[in-house]
Amino acid sequence: MSPEITIGLAVLLALFVFALVAGMIILRRILKLDQDRKTPGTAQDMPIRDALTK
Repeated sequence: MSPEITIGLAVLLALFVFALVAGMIILRRILKLDQDRKTPGTAQDMPIRDALTK
């Protein structure tokens, strides 16, 4: 293989790995945001729950 093809393949591989890592980080943040929304008993819900149980 000529050096140009080898360099091109190396650059493509580096871009692919970078996109994969960035996608994993973004997905992890989105999933973490969804989990934060679904947690029962957030600080805003506590006074309402206390008032309802009395």
